[in-house]
Amino acid sequence: MGSFLLAVATSTVLATLLNQGITQWRDWIGRRENAKLSAMYAVTFLLDYFEQCATRRGDKDTFISSDGHAGVDWGGLPDLDAYPEDIDWKRIGLDLTERMFAFRVRIKSAGTFIADQYDFNPPDGGDGSVFEYLTSEGLEALSIARAISKRHGLRLLVSEEELSSEGFLIETEAERVERIRAWIESNAQKLPAIHGPVDGVEVALRALG
Repeated sequence: MGSFLLAVATSTVLATLLNQGITQWRDWIGRRENAKLSAMYAVTFLLDYFEQCATRRGDKDTFISSDGHAGVDWGGLPDLDAYPEDIDWKRIGLDLTERMFAFRVRIKSAGTFIADQYDFNPPDGGDGSVFEYLTSEGLEALSIARAISKRHGLRLLVSEEELSSEGFLIETEAERVERIRAWIESNAQKLPAIHGPVDGVEVALRALG
């Protein structure tokens, strides 16, 4: 009788532990799936912003190179919409969540800086800043998207077109900086006499259009 009761008690304990284990496993699977879904929402959002920056950069390059006959003369960064409500920030991870919210602050600060450049150096004093920030913030959006994808085991949702856009942003910004450097070097002696204590980079940007 004692052995029978012991066996019943043991089986009851084992059944309880098994049920707890199954419940915990299901919870873990649910949390993992929720984390991946949140990561996918975040990555898709960031990639869209990255592509908007690349498109604006191309539009503005075209506008300037065509003397205004083509393209669009964008005067700032794309608006950064509210992050998707479906993102569960606890599942994304504290450090990556911090990067995403810091990114929003960066975009706001960049927008303010660009506006100030146009206000204090009209009519096109902010053009150089627009080029610079379209590149830097577009690439930052892509960088965060890659970090989230790596953390959560996602296949990064980057198309060949988007990879091409990344190369375009990097190359065009490098070319712009090189043109500025070359212009400043070739006009170094003239700058103080013509413009006085003016930022050589701003002078170069105006001269280069």
